[in-house]
Amino acid sequence: MSKVGITKVLALARDDWQVKRYMNFICRDNWEVLFDDKWEKEVVDEVEPDIILTLADSYFSIYHLCNRARERKIPVLLVLDGLLEWRHTWENPRFAYGGNVPLYQPVECDKIACYGWQNARTLESWGNIGKCELVGDPRFDQYLNLKRITHDGKKRLMIMSANTPGYTNEQKSNVVRAFKDLKTYLDKRDDIEIIWRLRKTMDKELAVEDNNGSVYGRTLTEILPHMDAVISQPSTVVLEPMLLNIPTALLDYQNAPRYIHAVWHINSGAVIEKTIEKMLNPEPYALLYQDELLHNQLECGSPAKPRLIKLIQSMADIAKDARSKGSVANFPYRIIPRNENGKSFNPSPYDYENLFPSHPVFSQSDTNKLKIELAYTKQELEKAKKELSARGISYWITLGFRKIRLYLKKRFSK
Repeated sequence: MSKVGITKVLALARDDWQVKRYMNFICRDNWEVLFDDKWEKEVVDEVEPDIILTLADSYFSIYHLCNRARERKIPVLLVLDGLLEWRHTWENPRFAYGGNVPLYQPVECDKIACYGWQNARTLESWGNIGKCELVGDPRFDQYLNLKRITHDGKKRLMIMSANTPGYTNEQKSNVVRAFKDLKTYLDKRDDIEIIWRLRKTMDKELAVEDNNGSVYGRTLTEILPHMDAVISQPSTVVLEPMLLNIPTALLDYQNAPRYIHAVWHINSGAVIEKTIEKMLNPEPYALLYQDELLHNQLECGSPAKPRLIKLIQSMADIAKDARSKGSVANFPYRIIPRNENGKSFNPSPYDYENLFPSHPVFSQSDTNKLKIELAYTKQELEKAKKELSARGISYWITLGFRKIRLYLKKRFSK
């Protein structure tokens, strides 16, 4: 096991991108981090870590490794690498759809570092009760300090495909058709600047140049602040423009059930024009709803990195203490508490003037004038109260008879 004061972390990573994901949060002086690319159960005995991290599940090697870790009373944390997506979960030949193991139903790990409430609820419905922790994703923390860049001239629209556009031939065909319809329409709009970010030869399928970063940078953190709207397939990437309050639409001709949510949707060529116009000129209440959807899908009210570090260290400490006593670690239902004390997080200020610009009252921003109007209104209200209290029973009887006479007059005059 680890030295005193040092937490030994075993991180399972077969590819460079997985190592990079870990490096978003593994940088503590009191952690000894070892990377393993074989995923064999014997590594548990060889390394004797205090905790094991994995970005994957539903593989036989992870299954056997988790079982060995359980025997050694070593906790395993699954750090989710993206949002749940319907096709990836239910219509992907890699998993149960192709006769293999179902994805995350349930996981073998002790805990799951989830993106947000929405995915946590779904994962718990799959048998992962008490395993889901609301963390977010440290790689998105940088967006919390980014601001959009205002500009003159044409509106800028970014079009993005998912890293894996489809898992079956039917899915891929629908994706190509959707992007072709989009391109056909946008070819007629010389008043919009289009930035394409396409994956898996999609640029060749559409005969367009993937100009991702040709002007504004190479990474999304460099490019997105310059954009006015984004259209993407259902993918974790939609969270990035939403974090910058950029109107974001899902392009999905298959009309699959949604684990990923947005305000705007394009599910046929017939709605492309109307949707793009609404996105380029968004209503304030639509952006307010987009912010709500963002916070349902991603825990992002504050940086995720401290939460994930706390989760890892807490799991390692709880398990280490249990091993020293010869018992099995009993993890709390939630290790990471919510900052809102159980209340819903209010992501954006509810600005009536912005939401209802034509409202005669909400558009008034002169506080002195509002104070004067309030004072006069209170005077009128007090006068009305006195008049009402001065009216005796005879007033109300007379008023009642008057209404009855009016009713009878209308009734029998027909």
